[in-house]
Amino acid sequence: METRGASQPPERTGNSLAVSLSGGGHRATLFALGTLMYLVDAGANQRVTSIASVSGGSLTNGFVGQALDFRSASGDAFRQGVARPLATRIAKLGTLFAPLLSKLYLVVLIVGGCLVLAAPVAVPGAWYFRLVAFLLGLAVWGWIFGLRGRVCAYAFEKTMFSSDGHATPLSAVKKKELDHVICATDLRSSEQVFFSGDFVYSYQLGHGVPADLALA
Repeated sequence: METRGASQPPERTGNSLAVSLSGGGHRATLFALGTLMYLVDAGANQRVTSIASVSGGSLTNGFVGQALDFRSASGDAFRQGVARPLATRIAKLGTLFAPLLSKLYLVVLIVGGCLVLAAPVAVPGAWYFRLVAFLLGLAVWGWIFGLRGRVCAYAFEKTMFSSDGHATPLSAVKKKELDHVICATDLRSSEQVFFSGDFVYSYQLGHGVPADLALA
């Protein structure tokens, strides 16, 4: 692989480009945004055939796929349709904790956890009553904790991945000559899963289609 200086744009040849965007929270989101903006300004976006991403980079990847066709986007279109709204959202408005539901969910987790820990001391009666109260409280708290994925999806849908008041489907990021691939890990099976506009794939589970899966 040839290494170029930071100030030199990629050569405009017939070779295609594949872009990978790393993780790192909102900092990675903005770094990825700057990278894609550079490619557009250099005219190299016309050669990009795939954009793969993880974590914070996937926020940028999904937002770009939702907003426009990256390969044909001009500098002005990219700035108005992607860079300005995405940078404003990340730097000023927030994502995960922007909705009220996310804040309430966090409060419930903290308060509920404190109540569960206090149950063995606060509940009157014999030790087995306190034990039962602790176990029941722990089960309820665990169920609430298990909803974190849905809360995250709701937050990202409301702040980034919706149009006309409806959740953007994963299938909407499929472009004619460009694949937006979001890479993730299923924590229950430790399996890598790859999401795109026309496929969902993992090594063990095989190939599937997005169906009605939401981008968020």
